[in-house]
Amino acid sequence: MSAAAAREKKLTSETPHSEPLSAAVAPAPVRRSDAFDDMHDSDEELDRYQALALPLTLCRRIGKEFDSADGRAIRYQKMHRWLTHGAALSATVAVVTAVIALGYYPIGVMSPLAPKWLPSRRSMSVIEIWFAGAAIAIVLAGYFSRVKERWLLSRHQAESYRLLRYAFLIHPSVWRGSEQSSGEWIDHRLQAIDGTELAGAVREPAPHGPFEGTQMRLPRGVLRALTEYYLSRRLNPQKEYLANRTQRNEFSDWVRVYLPWFFFFSIVAVFCKFFVHNLRWEGFLALLAALLPAAAAGVRTWRGAFEFSRNKGRFEAAHQALRDLERRLVNEGFSAVEAQQVSAVGSPSAAPPDTDAYSILRDLSWCEHILETEHREWLRLMFETEWFG
Repeated sequence: MSAAAAREKKLTSETPHSEPLSAAVAPAPVRRSDAFDDMHDSDEELDRYQALALPLTLCRRIGKEFDSADGRAIRYQKMHRWLTHGAALSATVAVVTAVIALGYYPIGVMSPLAPKWLPSRRSMSVIEIWFAGAAIAIVLAGYFSRVKERWLLSRHQAESYRLLRYAFLIHPSVWRGSEQSSGEWIDHRLQAIDGTELAGAVREPAPHGPFEGTQMRLPRGVLRALTEYYLSRRLNPQKEYLANRTQRNEFSDWVRVYLPWFFFFSIVAVFCKFFVHNLRWEGFLALLAALLPAAAAGVRTWRGAFEFSRNKGRFEAAHQALRDLERRLVNEGFSAVEAQQVSAVGSPSAAPPDTDAYSILRDLSWCEHILETEHREWLRLMFETEWFG
């Protein structure tokens, strides 16, 4: 048996409800496309992590606040998405219809060069006015209702509750005290999140490095349970989420590659128009030169409201950083602590019940640091993005 296998067997036999750390980092099942629940614990999970029963119970009040903020964020996000799609589609159809009508109805009557399937001038005018009016109404509704700002604020509050939950768990110095002091610590931060304003959250600087609350000793069983819990309930779901979000943006990025060609071919159409001596083809090329930029502008409006490409790059970077930290936690974290214990005492059976938790708590804190920084970057990017235009 190799040294690594022997160490894994020894770690497994130390706590009755534990599993190998390699099992803890197995990909967690995703209930929906990118949905996961890392804010609530079932009774089975509470039984499995008995060493964390008190902090997990205290975290339930954070979960209730998260549910409320997350529900608002989902509702406002759907409204924002419908407004953006409606505005981009209505404006594009109105402009395209106006360009076609201008090309084939220069004097208000049907041109002999117009295709036979083209609607009448009256029908074209009805389409223009309806879609232009719809675009104006949607833009005004989005501006005065401030749906985007409400969505961003609710999402920021929900993510702040999520960050608070795991900041509480990875600082045992807080929850290993009295239950009353732990509850007061949570209540104080819940009130701060509840009073958050979007403008202030956007201007708030990026969090500094996690240099606080990691210098302490913990019982070996508690440290192991905390590490396994974080890997299976926090780190793996976040990696799955980032990977899924990257894949979901593939279509919009595929469209982005071809958008510059819309403008290029519109210029080509203008150039070719001077070498064509057929009136029908001249009219077609002129329309094509006007329609391609209008269609590209509509797609850019839709994409720009959600910043797909920039978010994809950020998701990939955060995923890579979390994967590196996960590897260090699994291969160097608890194993290094065990090796130090054996080296200091001489045999595993004589090891003291407490161990230095600094290296593991430091890496857990860095994971939270990366996730909070990623969220704040997303918030600033989306706050500065024009949802229409």
